[in-house]
Amino acid sequence: EERLRDLRLRLLASEASGAAVRPLGQVLEEAGENLARRDRPRTFSIRTPYPGLNTLLAGCMRLGVLTYLGAYAKTGKTAMALEFVKEAARAGFPTLCVSREMLLYALAERMLSQESGISSSVIRAGDLDEDEIAMLRAVLPRLRDLPAWLTERAVSIGQIEALARLERDRHGLRFLVVDYLQLVRAPKWVQDRRAQVEYVSAALKTLA
Repeated sequence: EERLRDLRLRLLASEASGAAVRPLGQVLEEAGENLARRDRPRTFSIRTPYPGLNTLLAGCMRLGVLTYLGAYAKTGKTAMALEFVKEAARAGFPTLCVSREMLLYALAERMLSQESGISSSVIRAGDLDEDEIAMLRAVLPRLRDLPAWLTERAVSIGQIEALARLERDRHGLRFLVVDYLQLVRAPKWVQDRRAQVEYVSAALKTLA
């Protein structure tokens, strides 16, 4: 009976590989140390550029947590996500933005509009006067060297997972923005539309 018990434990340990448990006391001690660190806001969390939203988020977006940004269509979700990208990068967090809705050139135009104050419709039309061109050139140095990367080519959750891990190894990726969830492809064997969204969401949660 003892031998059977040992065999069963070894089999269960094999099946649970990668999902090791940790003592509650150890986790609590680490959490307390993190809370006591003077540099905690910088190393443990990412603030948004919106004070009211930071209040609703209890001060910040916490590293390791999947946060959803939801609203009606055409209400500025992508614009807000780009503000998050810039804010995180300015705080020193290597950031990756995966766009499934807009081309990179359109994202760049949106960011230049946000930073310069020039209407995005004017930038899209290309009808810029000399002063506006000078304004665009003035904001470029503030954006050019930020630790942020953009892609429009990662179309499936598998590609996003692989790319995020690659950028983590290359640049120490800490913040990932995906715009937007419902356009990310799930594996082909997931047929139901609701199940596809749930699969992608669960995969992003694991990635976080």
